[in-house]
Amino acid sequence: MTRQFRALAALAFLVGFFSPVLAAADQTLLLRTPDVSKDHLAFVYAGDIWLSDRDGGAARRLTSHEASESLPRFSPDGKWVAFTADYNGNTDVYVIATSGGQPKRLTYHPADDYVTGWTPKGDAVVFSSDREVASGRSNQLYHIATDGGYPVKVMEAVAIEADYAPDAKHIAYRPYQQAYRG
Repeated sequence: MTRQFRALAALAFLVGFFSPVLAAADQTLLLRTPDVSKDHLAFVYAGDIWLSDRDGGAARRLTSHEASESLPRFSPDGKWVAFTADYNGNTDVYVIATSGGQPKRLTYHPADDYVTGWTPKGDAVVFSSDREVASGRSNQLYHIATDGGYPVKVMEAVAIEADYAPDAKHIAYRPYQQAYRG
């Protein structure tokens, strides 16, 4: 074998070996905290909330604030997205129409508030907060109406996230944060 042939063979091997890596570099990666509605997929990318069709194509940015948004959750009718954001130096609950527009702030307490979902009727956002808990590893659940008002505590038990049964008679919840989130 000549030196030229070996160099070409090594180059062909390297191109074949690294082509999947190079192809992946052109894809959008690190999409986080997705949620699915009847028509859309919401996810966080680069600190903003994005929407796409359920098939994953034609994504469009729903929020564009310089602060980070997270935890998008669709309303039961799929017309609204509740999310958590730190727009003013405090983590609060916001909603925005899936058609776009200006986010509406729902919570104003100095403790951090994190969206976990919606009530089954879609008239309130469910969120967790440590506003009345002494431990740093857990929160309690609250509802806040989408038209504003004061939050209502769901129960005295500690809970970090929850989801309602469709009939709203039962709730499944996790009391503590995961010790390790890899």
